[in-house]
Amino acid sequence: MRPWEDCPEMHGAADAPSSNSDAQTQLPKRQLSFRWSTLMVVLSWAAAAAVLLIATIPPRMPRAGLLAGGDDFFVYRDAARHLMAGLPLYSERLIGEHFYTYTPFSTITFVPFGLLPVVADKYIWMAANVVLLVAIVTQCWQILGYRITPYLVCISALLAIACVFLEPVRSTFFYGQINLVLMWLVLWDTSRGQRSWLKGIGVGIAAGVKLTPAYFVLYYLVLRQWRAGAMAVATIAATVGMGWLVLPSDSRQYWTGTFYNSARVGDDLLHPTNQSLRGAMARLAGGHVTSAIAPVIGKAPPMWLWLLAAGCVVAVGMVIAALLYRGGERLLAQLAQGLGITPGQTTPDGGVTLVRTPECFGSCHKAPMARLNDEYRENLTPEATELLIAELKQAAHRAAGESAA
Repeated sequence: MRPWEDCPEMHGAADAPSSNSDAQTQLPKRQLSFRWSTLMVVLSWAAAAAVLLIATIPPRMPRAGLLAGGDDFFVYRDAARHLMAGLPLYSERLIGEHFYTYTPFSTITFVPFGLLPVVADKYIWMAANVVLLVAIVTQCWQILGYRITPYLVCISALLAIACVFLEPVRSTFFYGQINLVLMWLVLWDTSRGQRSWLKGIGVGIAAGVKLTPAYFVLYYLVLRQWRAGAMAVATIAATVGMGWLVLPSDSRQYWTGTFYNSARVGDDLLHPTNQSLRGAMARLAGGHVTSAIAPVIGKAPPMWLWLLAAGCVVAVGMVIAALLYRGGERLLAQLAQGLGITPGQTTPDGGVTLVRTPECFGSCHKAPMARLNDEYRENLTPEATELLIAELKQAAHRAAGESAA
């Protein structure tokens, strides 16, 4: 926690509890209150998004309409059919001009796509993506501490509809991409408690399908969640091993050659759809385009410059993530909720007073932290805060019993 941020401080009339207690408590969940105004605003937003989604581009317009796409889904489906037919994955194009660029393990997970009925398959997958998007929005509410209720699910569904008009969500639906599955896996994984032995598996599976989610392994390491990071790495290794076991020839080709060939994804670095940092740098180096139909001009940046820029982006992102995670406001809210009081109040039994103070405790390198009487609790996590709440309640209960005796 930075020196100028407010730090939670607790004063207890009861004796300070031992810091190595194993007591735990279940934090109460907030409930999203029903409000007609909120419902009408979200409903209007969803309706407007749905109208714009249909009105701006006709749904069946070739190569652009929402119902006229599905290229990525067709690649997943045909890769699964290649696997089931014993055909090679990486030595020939699967559909149109598209090569298969995903890992061998991903093909195993795509097998259900190959079993869906033709023509209806992409619409089934699109409907599944709608359900996934609602689940993702609902999961975000749950991460924020809200209880899942029918009203909250209704609001989540309306927000999901509103999001379909936005990019990159619309493109995910248009191409039939796997991104929402990966997003749900990462959300599920990062929302688990640090003591969960399952934490890390979701990120590992997502990275085993599409390499990008491996970024969250670094996220776990920056947050010093060593067990989750190790579990993610072990899961990624397991996916690679499963790929070698089921598809040894394709795995050998992928990991020794295809993996390093970025031209298979798209060899036009200057194309506007190339939203990578390297593509953006190449287009910026070319100046302004003089005509809407003129080819995009530019020049690929040197490898060292691209790697340096990418490293800076990753470093800044990790610093921001760490600061947000280590910020004390979330833990202060957790303490207040668990104790049933707000900062400045005392619990009904008189055992604990929660104070929000701007005073610097001199432990910024071990933030977030709190002070309990004269004892410092450093490197607090949500799980450690739950434990602290349970300890405080137990200490207050013991003090009340001793007082009555």
